Amino acid sequence: MSGTDDVAPSVVLAELARDLHAESECGVEAVAPRIARAATDVIEAVEFVGVTLMEGDEVRSTVRSDDVAEQFDRLQQEAGEGPGLDACVWGGSSTLRI
Repeated sequence: MSGTDDVAPSVVLAELARDLHAESECGVEAVAPRIARAATDVIEAVEFVGVTLMEGDEVRSTVRSDDVAEQFDRLQQEAGEGPGLDACVWGGSSTLRI
């Protein structure tokens, strides 16, 4: 991701998501892992990433960068609340919140 130092991370990731989705015949499932990897590269304070998707009333975690992200996703699912679930509820299925 060279040349992105002066651009807000949210802009870089949003552009990446649009580009990947446009290029991918497989949709979100194929794009999410690359977005997660980019997030850990582009956002300085990010150490791990989980991608949570919502389709209708179903919420599922599709990508986890490591065991810590997996544990957080599991705890959110068990508690029925957390930042990943909040982003799905607030943002809808087409919004990337960082």
